[in-house]
Amino acid sequence: FIALRGEHCFLFPCVHCIERRTLCAQRATHLLDLDRFWHTWRRVRHTYRMATAFEDASGFKFDIMVRLRPDLLFLKEGDTSSIEGFLSNPVSAEKDSRGSSVVYTPPAKFIFGQATNDWVYLCQRSLCDSYFEMISPWEKCEVAAKGPRMCCSAWEPFYERTMEIARLSIKEIEDLFPVLPMRKGFIECNRLGAFPSLLKACYEKAKELGIKASWTCKNGKGELIIARTCGLNGDLI
Repeated sequence: FIALRGEHCFLFPCVHCIERRTLCAQRATHLLDLDRFWHTWRRVRHTYRMATAFEDASGFKFDIMVRLRPDLLFLKEGDTSSIEGFLSNPVSAEKDSRGSSVVYTPPAKFIFGQATNDWVYLCQRSLCDSYFEMISPWEKCEVAAKGPRMCCSAWEPFYERTMEIARLSIKEIEDLFPVLPMRKGFIECNRLGAFPSLLKACYEKAKELGIKASWTCKNGKGELIIARTCGLNGDLI
């Protein structure tokens, strides 16, 4: 709930409100630029509903669900030791210090930001709806924004507020999801400046596959570095 210019803005799960006329002008441009982004989230929802329909038809229920971007490459085998308790009893979700249920993702530093990195998203089955259906309340928000006393937020705060309302807490685990996007001919090893242990794995994986390690090379001492001087294609000598 936020009061702005004498008007009250409500919307689940809105977090920011701005003057409606400004919002509508910004929204049109924003959505035009991000059309591909929205289609991605609609496919996430469609896939989730297919899985749900399978459960309903077969009587089989999944214990956990994982969203995994199709362009990711595992640099090494994921280490599940940090969630062994959860995997052995997936009907009992891990809780954080505030009592929120925990879901699991790669580190945000992989994407050079503070936002949630959901290249991979792992959740207990009963906790998955809010994430996989997130585009649905956003679409309602977009429609409702045309009327009075309603507002929309930008996607990032909307995303974070949705998770907060669902009482979900993100737990970042580097060893569980040692993943990076793979582009045509190279792996984005330059994302690993804060993860030197993974940098070597990325470099070696690039050599194994016969592709390049972006912006990554060895210095005169034979140490792996990330630098513009390495070039986009890296140096696998």
